[in-house]
Amino acid sequence: MRGIKRILPVVLSAALMFGACAPSEPLYEYEAAHVSYDNLLHFYSSDNTLDAFLNEFFVRHMRYNEFRIHSFPVGAGQPVWKEWEAMIGSFWDASPENLTDHYATNRWVEDWLRLDYMSVQDRQGYISTSAGVTASDWGQGWAFPNYTHNNKNSFGEEFSKGVNGWTGESGTVLSTYDAPSTVTFDGSGIEHYLRAETSSAADEIVLLSPLIRDGKGTNAFYNPFLHFSWKLELTEGDASALDDLYVYFQTERDGESWPADQCVRYSEYASVAPSFEEAEGTWQGTFLNMFLNEKWGRNVSVPNMITRLKFVLKAKEGSTFRGKLDFNFIRGDFDDRFSDNCGQYISAAKHYLSYTQDRELLAEVLPVARGAMQFYLTCLDGASGLIDNRYLVGHFNSGTAATGVGIGDGFWDAISFPNVNLYANLSFHQALVGMLYLEEMAEACGVEVPAVTVLGKDMKTVVRYEETAESLREKIALCEERMRSVFWDEEKGRFFAGYYDTADGEGVTDRKMDYGFLMFNLQTVTDGIASAEQAEKIMEWVSGAREIEGDDSAGADIYKYEFAPRFTTKHNATDGIWAVGQASHWEVGVRDGGAVMQTSYYDLTARSRVLGADNAFERLKGIEAFYLKVREAGGTGTEFYRAYFNQLGIGMQGNYDKDGDGVADGDNEG
Repeated sequence: MRGIKRILPVVLSAALMFGACAPSEPLYEYEAAHVSYDNLLHFYSSDNTLDAFLNEFFVRHMRYNEFRIHSFPVGAGQPVWKEWEAMIGSFWDASPENLTDHYATNRWVEDWLRLDYMSVQDRQGYISTSAGVTASDWGQGWAFPNYTHNNKNSFGEEFSKGVNGWTGESGTVLSTYDAPSTVTFDGSGIEHYLRAETSSAADEIVLLSPLIRDGKGTNAFYNPFLHFSWKLELTEGDASALDDLYVYFQTERDGESWPADQCVRYSEYASVAPSFEEAEGTWQGTFLNMFLNEKWGRNVSVPNMITRLKFVLKAKEGSTFRGKLDFNFIRGDFDDRFSDNCGQYISAAKHYLSYTQDRELLAEVLPVARGAMQFYLTCLDGASGLIDNRYLVGHFNSGTAATGVGIGDGFWDAISFPNVNLYANLSFHQALVGMLYLEEMAEACGVEVPAVTVLGKDMKTVVRYEETAESLREKIALCEERMRSVFWDEEKGRFFAGYYDTADGEGVTDRKMDYGFLMFNLQTVTDGIASAEQAEKIMEWVSGAREIEGDDSAGADIYKYEFAPRFTTKHNATDGIWAVGQASHWEVGVRDGGAVMQTSYYDLTARSRVLGADNAFERLKGIEAFYLKVREAGGTGTEFYRAYFNQLGIGMQGNYDKDGDGVADGDNEG
């Protein structure tokens, strides 16, 4: 055991170097013995083979030289990866000074925490994946589902394809124009826009859509949000004289009328709503919460067909203006928000700041983290101890796949989970723990920021963040207590994903969703959620000492892919999002019996906690043995792992073989 004991002090000393204003914890006296010839992280122990494996693995996966397994930099991923990216860079100096700027993990993570690129925070505190400005932006959550996945009655106007049927009223003149763009809908390099402008000074610009699907309409349930990219430019008048942007809608019941109560205002219902003074001259990505208007609604059982839209930019009473509104696209959008995004932000902030101890960054990050936590507590009812994704339209799972339902909550996007589920609440628990650290750090560092408020579920109620270190400790304890009771199956001796929802998504059944979610179970042990007795049961199952009836994998087969245990141990034939489709048989992809390297983190940590360090070290040596076999297969660069699995006839993520096997290498998932 000398090997692992020699490694741990190296990692710990790196983490403890920056303890200037950390929360009150026992102080450690240690004598650092640093040996560095290139200012990068290296592992040293009495086990030379282990050292060679860990150091080479580190270099390949950090990607900063020609041995990289992928060219995409660690740190530049979508929000679902940010916790891991922050962890990767939080115990060594992964900065531009050590690495090239492109591969400097910490630079990417810090810029994201500052919301300098990609993500934005909306008025409810939610961390949106992207601003939704360009035609290819992922928007609030994920690349899918979007309106092109609506196989029932989709609505989306890409003005790169033309503007047929759009008309203007009240003197509004419509035209089109083209402009070069690096991000286009059709990849042509030229983007096309619809322009609505006043021919003279006026009190409004009015833009009407054609009849949607020739009057058949699109179901409101499939379009809880209206997403559009737009730009305002004024040639006369001042933006402060503008009243609001109104979006009216007609249903199949309305004929030619535009009922006044079938209107959603930008200032009230846009997730992000900069003033017209702030927005003028700059492209904006807007998501309108259409479902909050009861005449639009969110009823999955009774279709409400939206047949036409009208956009009206109005001046304040007595004012006029002259200008133009440009649109790149106008789309109906599913509610693809990931509840996990808020947890990723808070956890990433905790990991990164625990390393940097940067007071100025903390002052910038703390209000954002508080807002993200309040989204959990208010919109997702986290004050109850568990978050409930019922507020997110179409995120429920009744056990029957259908268009518009079963939308994902995070990284495991292709799996449909119930409204109250283990996966989402593991992220919530991590967020609570991370938020506690940030609050304690702020107190220790004397960092104070203005009060944080967010909008509630109705986008009108103002909610103030009131949490303290003490209240967060209480919420952590409540969350752990409820997770241990709600998701634990005493008969099987493991945690299950949750109880299936009713067909309308509003109620809960007594049917359990359980595919042997091995990674989630290991995470409950690693994160200290599982009780001692539960942890022992889980590790008996993982180690093969105990088999569970009905599973498709048990015993040694759990480690079929060698580098990590399977993600699940039972075939999931039904609970997948319709936009991806159902797994046709066992071992189709990572989500259904495949494996991903991140599970080994939880596996090693859980083994150390429950079975002891010797057991964890033995498992680490097993991963080393796998790595040596991969090395012998002769793969290089991005084909490093694929060469080995190709020899075994096992397909990898994004490259499945005829049998559908799928494991993730380190390309994007490991």
